[in-house]
Amino acid sequence: MADLFSRLIRAALQLTADGRAGVEEASAAVVSVFLDGARAGGPP
Repeated sequence: MADLFSRLIRAALQLTADGRAGVEEASAAVVSVFLDGARAGGPP
């Protein structure tokens, strides 16, 4: 799970660095994807 969160953070940083998303938009996307994945109950 930590690996997923780490990859999401890196992707958000890249989006903001490239100017493709603002900080708020990128952070909202990270939280949304992470929480949806956590609720899915996939393998630990």
